[in-house]
Amino acid sequence: MPPSLWACRPFRCFSVFALSLSGAVILTAQDRPREDGPPAGGPLDPPVGTGPTDLVRYMSPASSHYYFQLPAAAAVRLLFLPPELPVLESPIPLRSPLNNGVPPPAELADHVGDLFYPQLASRLAGDELSRRARLELEDYWKLKHSLLDELEAAIATAHELQGEPRRAALADCAARQTGRLQELEAAAEQIRLELGPRPDGRAQPHEQPAASGPSAEPDPLLFRIAAFYVDGLSLSQRRLLLAMSAELRFHTAPTSMGSVFYFSPEGAALRLPAALPPRLATAIASYTEARRALVGGLLAEFERRVDNPAQWQDLANRQAPAFTALETQAEEIRVALHETNGFDGPRAVPALPAELALRIAAYDRRKQTFLLEISASLSDTVRAAATPVSGGIAAPVSAFTPAQQIAIAALNRERDAILAALVEHRRLSGSAQDRKSIDNLLQDFERARQAQELREEYAEYRTAVLEPGLAPAQRRLLLDGAFQHLALPLPSGEPLPAQ
Repeated sequence: MPPSLWACRPFRCFSVFALSLSGAVILTAQDRPREDGPPAGGPLDPPVGTGPTDLVRYMSPASSHYYFQLPAAAAVRLLFLPPELPVLESPIPLRSPLNNGVPPPAELADHVGDLFYPQLASRLAGDELSRRARLELEDYWKLKHSLLDELEAAIATAHELQGEPRRAALADCAARQTGRLQELEAAAEQIRLELGPRPDGRAQPHEQPAASGPSAEPDPLLFRIAAFYVDGLSLSQRRLLLAMSAELRFHTAPTSMGSVFYFSPEGAALRLPAALPPRLATAIASYTEARRALVGGLLAEFERRVDNPAQWQDLANRQAPAFTALETQAEEIRVALHETNGFDGPRAVPALPAELALRIAAYDRRKQTFLLEISASLSDTVRAAATPVSGGIAAPVSAFTPAQQIAIAALNRERDAILAALVEHRRLSGSAQDRKSIDNLLQDFERARQAQELREEYAEYRTAVLEPGLAPAQRRLLLDGAFQHLALPLPSGEPLPAQ
C-alpha cells in the first residue's frame, strides 16, 4: 500500500485566509430587515440560525423583533463549500436529519465539481448574480455537457474494441476535443475570477497573523479554501489542494477503514487489493513519492506566506512538467491495474431463488426510500429524541409520527417474512437452519447486491479513474460529471468566526 501523504514529515502550522474571505456570505442582524422594519413572519418562512443550539430557529414571528434589533456587530459570515468526492464505490452519504445549518442554493447541484463553487454560492445566496453572469454560466454548462455527452458516446463506441483499435478511437476523440476542453477550463477560471471576492475593506488573506507553535499537520479546511480562492494557481494545483484536504480528513477520521490510494485525476481515490504484484506496488510507491514532492512545493510556498499571484503563477510554471510526468506514471498504473487479478468487478451475489432475490431487493429499495423520506422530514420530536450512534443516529419508535410508525412496522414485518423464507430455502436445500446462518446469508446478499448497485452508480467515476487512453482534461471532465451524478447532499453554509 502507498504510504500516507502525511506520514512523510511533520508540518509547521501556517496561516492562510479561512477567516477573511471577502466572498463569504455575510448575514448580519441588521442586514435582514428593510428600512421599514423586519419582514413579516409566517409558518413557511425558512428558519435562519447559526447552529443546532441557536434559539433564533425556535422563535415565533411575534418575538422576531428581538432578533432584528440585535446590534450590527452580531454578524455571521457563511462559507459554502462543495461536498468532498467519496472514495470509489464507497456508500453514498445521506444528509444528516440533525443538520440545522443554513441550506445552500439548489442551483449549486449543477456545479459541485467546478472550482468556482463557493464564489457562485456566495452570489446566489446574496441574490447578487447578474444577468450577464447567468448567461456566462449557461454557456459554460452547455459546452461542458456537450463535451461530456460526446466523450461518453466515444467511450461506449470503443467499449467493444480491444488493443490498438480501442486506443486509436479514444485518441481520436481526445484530438477532436482538445481545443474545446481548453476553452472550457479557461472559461471556468474566468468565471471563478469574475465571481470572486470583491474589495470591501476587510483584511486580505496574507494579512492574517501567522499561527504560532509547531503543528504535526495543517488544517484541511485551509487547503480547501486555498484551492478556490488563491489566484495564480494552475488547475492541477487547485485539484491537488482539494485532494490533500480530503486525504488529511480521511487519515484523521476515527471511523476510516483501510488504506486509500489517492490517484489521478486529483480528487479521485480508490481502495487497492490487499496484495499487489511487486512491479505494480513499486509503480504506486513511485507515483506517491512524485505526488508528495509536488505537495511539498505547495506547502513551502504557504509557509513563506506568498501573497502575490505572480509568485503562485511562477510556481505553477515550475511544477507543470512534474504534473505532466505524474500523469504518465498514472497511465502506466492504470494499464497494470487492468491486468491485476481480483481488482476488477464486485463480489458475486449469493445464489438464491430468483423470486426471493427480487423480494429482498424490493425490500431494500423500500427501506432506502423510507430512510430518505425520514431524513428529509423528521419532526422536531424525533430530532430531540435522537442520539448519535456509530454510523448514524438512533431514535425511539415512539418519537415518530403515526404514519412513520406504520411504515416502520411494515418494513419490519417484511424483513421477518424474508428471514422465514430464507429459513425455508435452507431447509429445502438441506443446509443448516440456525437463525445466525440465515442472518449472515441475508447480510451477505444485501452487501453484495449493494456493491453491484454502487458499481453502477460509480460507473462514470470508475471510467474517469481507470480507463486507459483518455487525456487528462477528459478525465477531469468525466470525474466532474460523475460527481454531479452521485447527487451528494450539499453541505450547509459554515459560519466563520469574526476577525
